[in-house]
Amino acid sequence: MRAGDWARLRGPEGNFTLPRRCQALAFLSGGIGITPLRSMMRYIADKQLPYDVTLVYGNASLEETAFREELDDLCAIHSGLRVVYVLSGPDVPSGWKGKTGVINRDLVAEVIPDYRKRLFYVSGPPRMVLSPQDQLIALGVRETRVRRDSFTGYD
Repeated sequence: MRAGDWARLRGPEGNFTLPRRCQALAFLSGGIGITPLRSMMRYIADKQLPYDVTLVYGNASLEETAFREELDDLCAIHSGLRVVYVLSGPDVPSGWKGKTGVINRDLVAEVIPDYRKRLFYVSGPPRMVLSPQDQLIALGVRETRVRRDSFTGYD
């Protein structure tokens, strides 16, 4: 294109955004998939919106857990935000009080007992997005209650 050429643009599209009506949400994230969910949580905290959000955030190690301090700070200033950290690598620190393993239906049912009433957002590498989605469906969560965002190139 050259300066002065016309172009047609369309606005951002998709459904990986906060619902207009405040409600109970569940965020499932792996690795870099935290990026859009962190943004939503920051917005909720900054505006003090009455959402109820549980984030289940999986990483191989504590060192790979991006934005951990910021997420903890957001939870400290907004009572409707909660984070459950899950480590799946071999080097879990001694004294670790969080969860270990992978994000699956058993873990979801344990840490989000009211999962049936929540709208789910699943974000991460493709493998991390598809597996929890299948796990949620196995739990009886309707597919229409699951939104997903895949970050290709990180598997």
